[in-house]
Amino acid sequence: MTTLRPKPIKPAGKQAGLIEKENPFASRPLDGGDLSLMMPKRTTMNPWLIRILIGISAVLLLSIFIFSCVALKKTSSDRQRISAAPETAAEKEPLEKIEKSAETAVGYNLAPRRLDGVLVSEELAVYQPLAVMIDNMADARPPSGLSQAEVVYEAVAEGDITRFLALFNPHETLEKIGPVRSARPYFLDWAGEYAPIYAHCGGSPSALTNLKNGKYEVFDLDQMSNGLYFWRDAGRYAPHNLYTSAELLSKFAQDKSITGEASFEPWLFKEDATPDNRPNAAKNPTIRFSANDLYEVNWVYDREKNDYLRHQNNQIHQDADGSPIRAKNVIIQYVETVVLDSYGRLATQTIGSGDAVIFQDGLAIAGIWKKEITGGRTRFFSQEGDEISLNRGTIWIEAVPLGKSATY
Repeated sequence: MTTLRPKPIKPAGKQAGLIEKENPFASRPLDGGDLSLMMPKRTTMNPWLIRILIGISAVLLLSIFIFSCVALKKTSSDRQRISAAPETAAEKEPLEKIEKSAETAVGYNLAPRRLDGVLVSEELAVYQPLAVMIDNMADARPPSGLSQAEVVYEAVAEGDITRFLALFNPHETLEKIGPVRSARPYFLDWAGEYAPIYAHCGGSPSALTNLKNGKYEVFDLDQMSNGLYFWRDAGRYAPHNLYTSAELLSKFAQDKSITGEASFEPWLFKEDATPDNRPNAAKNPTIRFSANDLYEVNWVYDREKNDYLRHQNNQIHQDADGSPIRAKNVIIQYVETVVLDSYGRLATQTIGSGDAVIFQDGLAIAGIWKKEITGGRTRFFSQEGDEISLNRGTIWIEAVPLGKSATY
């Protein structure tokens, strides 16, 4: 900052050291004249006037200095206040939109979820899946949360009545999942492919024995011994009234110090077929698990959404909240089954190989399924031996016993 300094004011008069210049016209006197009349008159300024001028100048300079200091301080304060002020919603929103747009545009930090291949942020792509056994008896309908599952297996439990093994993303808001039912060995074998938290209510003797012996890579959550993580809905009759939630299942994981992440190898995934490559006359699978129409399943292709809408008992299959059940991929996996006892419990093939039909993009792809060992992944191949890539999104696997009807 440049400091203004007043120029010194020189007082007038001889006393102040002024040098009088010689008057050229007074160098020689006129003849006969009075010399005093020829000398120039000296002008002396009033000393009081000099003091007044000096005082006024000092006051002006002091005022300028004080004004400059005040203005500088105010500017600095305003700058600090502006830099320290929190962002308003209006200021912050455009920045967030730009960041999200940039992320979407360039695929920044996006990764496929291991369960269904959907592209999400990297921190949400790898997680501990939640697996829940869900009832499908007529008295248990409609289900809750089934439409939000990422992978679902449907298979016959006994008496030609099907049951679901539904795998969920723990990051989703799932306030009610169920009705929760009992475990079976083949459902456990499929669940073991994902190392999930496995929620159920009891199970067949074989299933409970295998769980106790640690045959399957699951974190066992049995309501029989962990009722804290379930509740009964008073509006329904037992045993079709047992429910859980993503929050309770996550609490179980926290209480048991389960901090693992998904370690299984995912399926291959691809993008949807473009609209021009989607057929107008699609292949729609119909599955009859039973002679009873209550368990007849139809999947109807939606060309615009490029997915399949599930129908059960000739009605759109919906959750209790009205959400329809849809899938990007529907897979018929033909399996051998053997009745084990008088209760009609089954031994269902999960290891080995068999025929399969994969429905995606309105097409039906004939192929085979293979699984080598317990804990290994079930994979699906074309008849030429190439692994089939699935569309990103929900996957339903219909384990159809040999001899049961499946058409398309």
